Amino acid sequence: MGKRKYQVLFIILLLILVFNVNGQAESYDNLSIEEAGEILRTILNDSITEEDLINKLAEHPLVEIMGYVETSNENYTLYYVESGDSLYKIANRFDTTIDELKKINNLTHDYLIIGQKLKIPSEKTYVSYTVKPGDTLYQIGRRYDISVKEIKEHNNLKNDYLLIGQQLTIPVNDIDKNYTYEVRAGDTLYKIARKFYTTIAEIKAINNLISDYLFIGQRLHIPVSQPDKGYQKVDVTDYEKELLARAVYSEARGEPFEGQVAIAAVVLNRVLHPLFPDTVEKVIFQPWQFTAVHDGQFWLTPNRAAYNAVELALEGWDPSNGAIYYYNPDTASSRWVFYRTVIVKIGEHYFAV
Repeated sequence: MGKRKYQVLFIILLLILVFNVNGQAESYDNLSIEEAGEILRTILNDSITEEDLINKLAEHPLVEIMGYVETSNENYTLYYVESGDSLYKIANRFDTTIDELKKINNLTHDYLIIGQKLKIPSEKTYVSYTVKPGDTLYQIGRRYDISVKEIKEHNNLKNDYLLIGQQLTIPVNDIDKNYTYEVRAGDTLYKIARKFYTTIAEIKAINNLISDYLFIGQRLHIPVSQPDKGYQKVDVTDYEKELLARAVYSEARGEPFEGQVAIAAVVLNRVLHPLFPDTVEKVIFQPWQFTAVHDGQFWLTPNRAAYNAVELALEGWDPSNGAIYYYNPDTASSRWVFYRTVIVKIGEHYFAV
């Protein structure tokens, strides 16, 4: 298919997207025709295959056309057909029947076209998730508050193995549609993550972002969570803040800032955990728990980033997602930690429970 045919295809798709049956222009998540056109023009300038083109469009946070599920005000969700789909596969994925799909969509045959919009009869909302490097079913389940078993059942998975780029359909209950954030001048992913008590990784995952670049007016879906109320129960003195900063600097200097916050969060998580001491000081100086305390690096003078990481952790940001252990597999001296359940990897550290 030549570039001209690509252009015709996506002009048609764009018209379907922004015009209703009366010919009146409608906004799509406040995305203007000019913005959508610029996105399509940029993509069309690349020399890529049809499949890659479809995938690239589906991954863009603002042009949600192919292989994506939207929410609806009525008792159904909207699904865009992907390569390899059939009515049988879609019916199984969304716990419905072929007859129901054909009835609600007025289909007289079983043939589907890539990009075709289908109504899915359902009381639930579904999202389409693209597996990223380092993802596990456990992590994805935590992100969307769903069990590993449910993810496997909805996607007909026989085991826990995932492939980078694999598409998963995730049933999500009670999505709050109010948490759509419009990027403003001076915004960064770090600032937005801090504001909404989430992580850069979470924002990038839910919006399928492949870089940290943002542009003014861009709309982001924010996986908002309130600060962990448990942090308010930790009585931290100025002295213990200093200890936390030393722990962060000695254990994670050179790591991404998000990873430094995660180190502080692990210490706080331990304070709240029944298996560990109940103060920051006691947790840090518990024998054989922190390498830097054992080898003396703990007493190095922290930099400003370490203190900032401590403040964010105390405010409730936990990039570790509740971890009580962390380790670098290249330097860990105790092998038992490798058998802990890993929640997330940030930089060179694995965070686990």
